[in-house]
Amino acid sequence: MDYFEVDILIAKFLDNEATEEEQSFLLQWIQVPENKAYLEEYVRTEIWIKYSLNATQVEKQLSTLSIYPERSKGRRFSPMVLAAVFMLFLGLGSFLYLFLSPESVQKWNTNTLILEIRDSGTSRYFSLENHVGLPKALEFMTLVKDSLLRYDTPESQSKKTLDNVYHTVHVPYGKTFKVQLSDGSLVQLNAGSKLTYPYRFDGFDLREVSLSGEAYFDVASNGIPFHVLTDGLSTKVLGTSFNVSAYRDESLREVVLVEGKVEVSTNTNTPLHKNSKTMVPNQRAILTAGDKNLSIATIDTKNYVAWTKGELVFSNAGINEIIKKLERKFKVDILNRYDKLSVQRFNGRFKDETFTEILETIKAHTNFSYSREGNTIIILEP
Repeated sequence: MDYFEVDILIAKFLDNEATEEEQSFLLQWIQVPENKAYLEEYVRTEIWIKYSLNATQVEKQLSTLSIYPERSKGRRFSPMVLAAVFMLFLGLGSFLYLFLSPESVQKWNTNTLILEIRDSGTSRYFSLENHVGLPKALEFMTLVKDSLLRYDTPESQSKKTLDNVYHTVHVPYGKTFKVQLSDGSLVQLNAGSKLTYPYRFDGFDLREVSLSGEAYFDVASNGIPFHVLTDGLSTKVLGTSFNVSAYRDESLREVVLVEGKVEVSTNTNTPLHKNSKTMVPNQRAILTAGDKNLSIATIDTKNYVAWTKGELVFSNAGINEIIKKLERKFKVDILNRYDKLSVQRFNGRFKDETFTEILETIKAHTNFSYSREGNTIIILEP
């Protein structure tokens, strides 16, 4: 089971829709340290966007183990508190593991673009590969050529929607996808990414979305701030074009500004440690894991947004960076068993080349061999 499937499984668990087998698998899965770290990042970036408006549902889930977090009278839970208690729940829940086979967990087609619709505490899932099964009841939503989900802007803005409907687009490895939000903003999602956003922005005083992975934003200007949340970074704008990269399996988070002006800040619960900087075009903001300070550098943005045109660019790139980009673009697994490659740097620009053609090009300039078993490629000594 890959992270794409796990994300959906966690969402089902929080919605109280996971089967006993799925719950048991999740409890076993987090016993692996790197999986637990992934889950901790998930709750930091997802729960407070998708679940803070429905704290009662999360409370209900926690109460299955007689965990009743205190809530101040008349106030909602702090989303971060919910996240912390959720982790406690999973920690205690590991004692209840039923030793059921992971094979019994519901399987998801990880090659499919998926739209998750969260409404009144329940999530539903729809394929974006075709129009079949998409909810007809939702107005102003159109799937265009299986590559763009468009939310048409209504002629008049009504009061804030009371149902608090949130949508999440899940993009698997090997594919990209575009979403035009109800305010007219266009978001292009790279492979292995997901975007969570309100179905409508009616009446909101802040347009807020959550991103895991990489996306290029072309934000429509309407006087209401637009806020992009990732694990570690927040980006706030009025109307501009910029790229955000924040994959959970990478230590680097970055924002690249193409046009306009943005404010980038670190996400932290301690205001004294919050770091904020204003960016101008042709700048790159970087935050690395474990670092509390943002760094800003002047760059040529073309290489950083080349992926939106289908290009794959390596600029003084290490082998680990190249491997991750190839895995996402071509949906393969690559194992590097030739340590000497780790100290080398690579440059290249590709567009229509196949995976094999790219690998052979790199191999022509660097002496190594490789073998292939299905979708797994093993890089070996020459």
